[in-house]
Amino acid sequence: LFVGVASSVSGGNAEAAGDAIKGFALLVLFLISGALTVGFCSFFLGIAQEAEVRLELLFTGFRRFWKSFATYFLSSLFIILWSLLLIIPGIIATFRYAMIYYIIADDEDCGPLEAISRSKEMMKGNKWKFFCLNWRFFGWALLATFFTLGIGYLWLIPYMQTSFAKFYEDVK
Repeated sequence: LFVGVASSVSGGNAEAAGDAIKGFALLVLFLISGALTVGFCSFFLGIAQEAEVRLELLFTGFRRFWKSFATYFLSSLFIILWSLLLIIPGIIATFRYAMIYYIIADDEDCGPLEAISRSKEMMKGNKWKFFCLNWRFFGWALLATFFTLGIGYLWLIPYMQTSFAKFYEDVK
C-alpha cells in the first residue's frame, strides 16, 4: 500500500518509492529513539529499584520528548566525533555516556548536557566494571542467537537491562 502511494507520487518508480519509504522510516526511528530509550530505562530502573512497575513506564520518554531527543542526538554526535579519532576513543566514549538515559529517566529536571556531564563523572573508574558486565553477556548472546534462533533474547534483554539498571543504582 505504502509503496503504491509512494510510487504514484514519485512518477511510477517503485525503487525510488521504496528508498523514500526507507528514508522516512529511518527519520522516524531517529526521532523516537531517544524517547523509547528513556522509557526503556525508566521501566528497568523501576525493576532495579523494586518500585511498582507498569507498562506505561515504557512511554515516559515521550512526555519529555524534546529532552529525550536532544539527549539521543548529542550523545550520538559525541560518540561519532570520538570515533572519528579512532575506534578505541569511540568505544571509551560509549562507555563514558552509558548512564545518560538512566539519569534522564531517574531525574526529570536533568537536561541533556547535564546528564552527559553526570554520566562522565559516574563512569570515572567504572568503565572497566561496565565493560566486564557487558562482556558477561557475550556467551549468552551467542547462545540466544545461534541455539535459540533469537528467541532467547526474550529472556536475555530484560536480564541485561535490569543488570545495567542495577549497575546505575550502584554507581550513582
